Amino acid sequence: MKKKHKFSLSNYEERFLPNNRKQQFKDCLKQRFHLLIGVGALIFAFALILLIIYVAKNVVVLNNDNFVDLMKRMGYPESDWNFHYLWLTNIFNLLMIPGFLVASLGIAGASRILRLLTWGEGIFLVRDFFRGIKTNFKLCLINSAVIGLYFFISEFASLALTIYINPIAGEVINYLLIAIFLVTLMPISMHMISLDNIYSLSWFNNLQNSVRIFIANFLKSILFSLLLLIVELLNLSPNFYLLIHYIQMLE
Repeated sequence: MKKKHKFSLSNYEERFLPNNRKQQFKDCLKQRFHLLIGVGALIFAFALILLIIYVAKNVVVLNNDNFVDLMKRMGYPESDWNFHYLWLTNIFNLLMIPGFLVASLGIAGASRILRLLTWGEGIFLVRDFFRGIKTNFKLCLINSAVIGLYFFISEFASLALTIYINPIAGEVINYLLIAIFLVTLMPISMHMISLDNIYSLSWFNNLQNSVRIFIANFLKSILFSLLLLIVELLNLSPNFYLLIHYIQMLE
């Protein structure tokens, strides 16, 4: 005989509903944890190409022993190693741009799930995920293309400066460009994704409103953006972006 699940009728009374963003966040984690895991898995699937290119770049170029071994096996003289280091880095960074584009589709789909979750609406994971891609793909593709190009240009400039002009100046420029990304581009892009799920705006109008929100909530925006450093420091998957974006949707 099928077991009957017992539950209290008072669970649905108004006094048991979450009263603030913190309670709502805890309620969603408790009640819809498997849904969040599913969304994270879909994001990971769309980000897999980007992650593979990123890992390959770390193995081939950024690992000094592997790079030196590659240069020796290719027969390049040591005087040309800096040039090939810069060239290989640029190749991987160019390949990461389409990786960013594909990964952004995962963010586009997940953003709709998070909107429905925030508003307490019914969710069909796969159907709503791909409906989110259909609805939000334009803005996410544009933003990811801008971010990909920014990474390519900034790393090329800082690395070329480090190799050919002044290593200290190159490192300073590198950290400065990273700071600009974390302080401006990333939080504004996150605000744009949140607004795109709620309002029908052109990309330019969305950008204007996101800049206004960013300025009005500067410290809070910077805090969420700085949390993304954990992804780089611990080499985590983009699922951490899901958590930060969900918190923003609660605002």
